[in-house]
Amino acid sequence: MESYIVLKEINKIYGKRKNVTKALKNINLRINKKEFLAIIGPSGSGKTSLLNIISLLHKPTSGEIYFKSKNVTKLGNNACCRLRNQNIGYLFHRDFLLDEYTPVENTLIPTEYERTVNDKNFFINFSDRLFSRFGIHDKKDRDIKELSGGERQRVAISRALINRAEIIIADEPTSALDSENSNKIMNYLIELNKEGKTIIIATHNRDLAVKCNRIVYLKDGEIQWDKSKTIL
Repeated sequence: MESYIVLKEINKIYGKRKNVTKALKNINLRINKKEFLAIIGPSGSGKTSLLNIISLLHKPTSGEIYFKSKNVTKLGNNACCRLRNQNIGYLFHRDFLLDEYTPVENTLIPTEYERTVNDKNFFINFSDRLFSRFGIHDKKDRDIKELSGGERQRVAISRALINRAEIIIADEPTSALDSENSNKIMNYLIELNKEGKTIIIATHNRDLAVKCNRIVYLKDGEIQWDKSKTIL
């Protein structure tokens, strides 16, 4: 199986001197293409820090990151932004939609940084297809504040997919939703994984985690266990 992302001896330390927090400790992790990986663990275990390292939002204090066999640990900020924009869609625990923009305008924001496709009509048509798929086509030009929490998160998924990202990283994407909408969002992620997307999700919800192909359990910044679905 082809590895997309490899972390080697990753450490992440926040703060200085007496106010130091060791968020991640000697993390070694290989994430394969088309995998559906859940990262679980108690609050403060390092889940978000790990996602931020994987997505190149943060740099590790030490260790190495490989993306498609290329060492990307020391890439500059602009290069990281370009790699992330072209390959990774990030779904946050909050939707972070801009209230002054319509749903479709929010979805199209990542295309402003697109460097490989210049035809904006393509992205407008693609956003139409995404909104239809997620059952919110009739909401695309509405006031964003009129949307429910579940609808807003579906807009956020569309935004994460608009640049045709191969990898979707989701940090507690259902934490602010009721069980019905949580299941809808998870089912969308399952569908995307079946279509070939690599999905990495951090969650407190074990009922959602067991739907993934593999679970990594973090505690105090360390991987306690790593099991595939065949062993769970």
